Amino acid sequence: MQKPKIFHKGYGRPPKEKSEKRKLHRITINCTESEFEYISNLADDHNISKSNLCIRLIMNKKIPTIFKRDVADLNSQLRRIGGNINQISRSLNQLNKGGIMTIFKRKKLENDLENTIQEYRDILKLIMSFKA
Repeated sequence: MQKPKIFHKGYGRPPKEKSEKRKLHRITINCTESEFEYISNLADDHNISKSNLCIRLIMNKKIPTIFKRDVADLNSQLRRIGGNINQISRSLNQLNKGGIMTIFKRKKLENDLENTIQEYRDILKLIMSFKA
């Protein structure tokens, strides 16, 4: 007899498969202080738990290549770009209210906008390289 499919109500996460159920078994390892520190630092650098790191290493699975310091650097770059975009839009609004848009100001704003867009593209390329 075939098991009926379980349908969820259309919102939230669908029910987990049997292979995705919670982990029931515990393995304890003993290590020296330096080994523990190494594992802790490696897990912290990769922003995953020590348990997840050990499982990934044992199972020869890929460890995430994005580091906390990279995330912090990306956040600061994105904030700076957001600030640049705000300055450009503020300048455009002021010029629009005054009705004065000189060719020089227009070229400068276009150049600033192009530079900001290029910085944004560079950050996107960096983010995409982490996924590979």
